[in-house]
Amino acid sequence: MTRPTPRYSVVVARTGLPTVALGSYQSTEFAGLTAWNLTAHLAEPSSYITVEPHDEDLPHLPALPTDPQLLADHLDEKAGLDVHARLAAQVGTKAAGRVLADAYMVRAAALRNAA
Repeated sequence: MTRPTPRYSVVVARTGLPTVALGSYQSTEFAGLTAWNLTAHLAEPSSYITVEPHDEDLPHLPALPTDPQLLADHLDEKAGLDVHARLAAQVGTKAAGRVLADAYMVRAAALRNAA
């Protein structure tokens, strides 16, 4: 008999905002790294970020696109969490900075062309 693989979520609770989760993750190590990245970027004293067993009943944020064009389209939406923090949680701080800068360049070019 095959046992189901445990899954984990990173749960983010902030005062005045709905509690959301990211994930699910197959390992506590990757979920922990995600939580650490979010904690480093969301320096709000009222933020509570933790790794918990995956709970389907919590609203989960989907992963952000890492293609600059697709991410530029996403920048118009209200993400609920800082886009850089979410990207850093997904791909690391250095890569997040590069991808986000490229997305802002794409977005700026689109705004210039629309004017």
